[in-house]
Amino acid sequence: MSIDKKTAPELILRAGRELKRTGLIARTWGNISARISDTSFLITPSGRSYESLTPEDLVEVRLDDLSHKGNLKPSSEMKVHAVCYRNRPDTDFVIHTHQDYATDLSTLGADLSFPGQALSPVPTADYAIFGSDALAENVDRALKRTDCRVVLMRNHGTVCLGKDYEDAFRLARQLEDECKKEYLKKISPVRPEEICGNLELGKFTEELSAASGCFLLTRAPYISKYAGFGEDLTVYVDDLGMMVGPVVPCLPKDAFERGFQKDLEKKVLPDPIRAFLTGKASVEVLSAGSSKKSSKSGENLQDNTSENLQGSDISALPVISNALLLPGMGAVCYGRDRSEAEAMVMVLDKGCQVGLLEQAGFQPQAADLATRIEEHEIYVSKYAGLK
Repeated sequence: MSIDKKTAPELILRAGRELKRTGLIARTWGNISARISDTSFLITPSGRSYESLTPEDLVEVRLDDLSHKGNLKPSSEMKVHAVCYRNRPDTDFVIHTHQDYATDLSTLGADLSFPGQALSPVPTADYAIFGSDALAENVDRALKRTDCRVVLMRNHGTVCLGKDYEDAFRLARQLEDECKKEYLKKISPVRPEEICGNLELGKFTEELSAASGCFLLTRAPYISKYAGFGEDLTVYVDDLGMMVGPVVPCLPKDAFERGFQKDLEKKVLPDPIRAFLTGKASVEVLSAGSSKKSSKSGENLQDNTSENLQGSDISALPVISNALLLPGMGAVCYGRDRSEAEAMVMVLDKGCQVGLLEQAGFQPQAADLATRIEEHEIYVSKYAGLK
């Protein structure tokens, strides 16, 4: 089985647009492939915008030795795609997504069961850093445990093994529908009815003027709900960790009542957010979401390196983050442009969803601290400028 080599490129490009349109990924994350023969598959290149891809940008990869030909470097997850095709001869189209609710539940580290659903049980592959041999090996083991055609990758996302394009997306949508139902049951102790209205992020997000870069004030429901606890957010999902590091700081619940200058002194924030919150824009401006005030800061983002973060207790670590949770408001996110700031809002919302699982009494599993620092450094050095 395979997809015609002339048809496959258009299906892959179409799938990239669909992943972005449906919010199954942010920025350049996720990847897509199509089997084009018994011995090879086409895959999206590494770190390229789906909107700008052309058929010539796709990379042909051999199944046996992962050698490849094309003008660009293949996706770092080509090993995972190869494992899928080797394990399942009836699979001709593979999509790797970062869809919210499936990723949320993956952090619990357990296989999922959906009684009465054909895709059940869904295996969860152990965590490993993206693009690594270890991640491909973990997915391989997960596929061998069940005949399910979707796999959760803990703290990372999903891989959906379709018989064709339509089947791959059907699996992704079905998985997300079932995971959303299960997720909402699990967070019932934190009153999900307060946040389960319209969850379209854009309806809760507005831009605050800045001299450099882009600030977005978001009142997205999951973000606002978690911020109300007044606690820093441990980062469990790796796409959020790539953008902000191991922790997202939060001001205390009473910070705005008693003044928050001293609280800010305890946070190691990037210069743009610190300037925005310390006299360049007032608390009233944040509350109102006014776009008439502007930050004077034009400083670059600070890198979060392993030299900055020492020790094993995250609660004691200084935090360098491009997002700050604000009790009673939501969060302010900073990006060097609107695209990066919007991606920050998307992944912060997902991170707060996992935070609510923790508040409800569950125990999400985080990657070890050194790995999270490494992932952030990889993002800053290789991917931060990509859209």
